[in-house]
Amino acid sequence: MKNYLFLLLINFCLILVKAVDAQPQLDWIVELEDSVRFHPQSVAVGLHSLVAIGGEVFDQNQDSSDLFFRLMDQSGREIDSRRYRTNSMGATESILDIKTYPGGGYIVTGSSYFNGLERNSRWYIIRLDINGTLIWRREFEEYADNPRAIVVDSDIYVIGAGDQDNDSCQLIVRKLEPGGNTAWRHINWIDNVYYLSIASITLTDPWFLSVSGNTESHCFLLNIDEDGYIQDYQTYRSDIERFWASDLINPNDGNGSLIYIGAFQSVQGFDLNMHAFSTRGEWRTVITDLEGYNVPAAAIPVENGLVVAGSIQFGIGGGEDYFLARLNYDGDILWQTTYELEGNDYCKDVVMLDDGSYLIVGTGHPAKLVKTTPDPLFISKPTPVFTPALFSLSAYPSPFNSTAIVSFQSPFTGDVRASLVDINGRELRKYWIPASAGMRVSNRLTIDGNGLTAGTYWLRFEQNGRAATQRLSLVK
Repeated sequence: MKNYLFLLLINFCLILVKAVDAQPQLDWIVELEDSVRFHPQSVAVGLHSLVAIGGEVFDQNQDSSDLFFRLMDQSGREIDSRRYRTNSMGATESILDIKTYPGGGYIVTGSSYFNGLERNSRWYIIRLDINGTLIWRREFEEYADNPRAIVVDSDIYVIGAGDQDNDSCQLIVRKLEPGGNTAWRHINWIDNVYYLSIASITLTDPWFLSVSGNTESHCFLLNIDEDGYIQDYQTYRSDIERFWASDLINPNDGNGSLIYIGAFQSVQGFDLNMHAFSTRGEWRTVITDLEGYNVPAAAIPVENGLVVAGSIQFGIGGGEDYFLARLNYDGDILWQTTYELEGNDYCKDVVMLDDGSYLIVGTGHPAKLVKTTPDPLFISKPTPVFTPALFSLSAYPSPFNSTAIVSFQSPFTGDVRASLVDINGRELRKYWIPASAGMRVSNRLTIDGNGLTAGTYWLRFEQNGRAATQRLSLVK
């Protein structure tokens, strides 16, 4: 009998241990502020597993703030830091977003304004190498609120909200070549709004930049085509609540779904809780059993789902702790947890490391970098669907008249499937390139223009769940 009770006690303890480990635990916290007032805004993981953190550092003597870039290893040890000082007294300059660049390095977007006059401002794009060394910097003397960038086939697309005119706002789309030169710039006007702010950009198949953001009264989702024009504009609003968009995830489920992440504010009262919902109206999930107001900041795709990071505010204006929540693509909450911090801390961004753990960065006094233990549900780090760096792609001639030769090389083994799609996403042709066992793929594919009308096409390569695209322009 005693042995039986002892076994029951052991099993109960094991259940408790499993319950505790059902979500990632707090591993360590590194304070990022030392002799400077550092406000981190974004984090990315580059080559050699280096962690890049960008934001602004405030200079009380100059009444200004400068772009600040910090490079750390995955143990939280600082490797290097770079401060890019502005020469303008009273100028506020800040990194808003960091993206990794194919082949190494980072793309940084930011903005600056003078003496609190946001309309007297500029925005900039910066290319850094893997060590944070400046390669080039481009500044644009125009107002653009909260610009965001995305890298597609080594080209850089930057989107920001521009000037307002009566009841319309500008949406500025700029395409930069790998060397930093502007390929084109296009201004879209959105009517019946007085304020516009960009929250997130993601690439959807076959080729649209899906952009989420907020206005003075609602959130929106729009698609931008390859020439920088708005093709579709949707709003999400109601009479009883307002949704504040913070991020956008493409589940790549083949159904055209996108997942919005943000917080709803009830008109009847202050009620901010983390929300995620499908743009196809399939589901809407609310995290309500975390004490306080749950305000999401960022989301990242994981295996068969997403992880959302945010702040828990205890009372209006009081950000105290961070939270993480994992959902599957059906909207079910798989786990959720909080990390208690000292001081007023506001979550800004999150990334996943190679071992399945998470890094959370945010502002506070001091600013902090928080690392968790590996996610118990971690299987493998998902590879983005559009990852040109996995394939070496080139097309000649471009544009082409009759035939085009697409050269490609893959560092992986396995057969390659390719499909040619038009700008509307219709699949026109299919190709199959077999690979011998143990051999990496290196080949050329001939695209015949006969039977095709002049225009833009995309050749999509797929191999072992990885994919990349090559743009083709046909002229006749």
